[in-house]
Amino acid sequence: MQYIWLREIRMEPRELGKLIAERVVHYCEHRPLHLIECLVKHAPKDLDKFANEYLFGGEEEKSLEQMNESLYTSWREAKEEYKKLWSEKLSAELSDLIDDEIQELYTRIKPPPGIMHLTAEEKAELIENLEEYAKVLQEFADVIKRALQEEKPLPGYELYNWLYKVGAYTVGLDHETYYDTIDHYTDIYDMLDDSGKLKVLNNLLDSIDKSLYNIEQDLKELSELEALTNER
Repeated sequence: MQYIWLREIRMEPRELGKLIAERVVHYCEHRPLHLIECLVKHAPKDLDKFANEYLFGGEEEKSLEQMNESLYTSWREAKEEYKKLWSEKLSAELSDLIDDEIQELYTRIKPPPGIMHLTAEEKAELIENLEEYAKVLQEFADVIKRALQEEKPLPGYELYNWLYKVGAYTVGLDHETYYDTIDHYTDIYDMLDDSGKLKVLNNLLDSIDKSLYNIEQDLKELSELEALTNER
């Protein structure tokens, strides 16, 4: 990684915050640790502890105290810019990970290959499961829509409860990996400001809508298959 010297930080505070954020992201993208876990380790509340590393490296003994006295830098403004950019990146990464979980849940309940060979009882059970899952997803979507309209993000515990509820319909109650994962993700969600949380919820709504559309198509296919069977 390239570092800059003290003389090079004679820039606007927001530019300085942006510079640190870019270097943190670059560092995290080139480490074996998952990107989101690396971002968590670089939370804005700890910026004072690691900023030196991304500004000066270990080659000069400079301090943030020295930088704070600079006529060119308002450290508080720089930290606010870092927090904004960090939150944007973290919310985007978290959204992708939660989307992966939602889509994985759908794959566990979608019709298996060769549904034409299912018995009437198996088809009826599949239709019932899909309809019940769609109902829960729609309820979840309605809660998210309300939160977005009011611009009041769901608290982390409520988001967890809903992810737990939709998971119970697909992976059951004994799938520890799923529940540990969503617990961790909602902890990260709680680190975001309201703007970041609303972005996650907006992207989550898109993920749910995608699953609802897929279920609608599955039910349509099953209905058409049942009609063909009855004609024979």
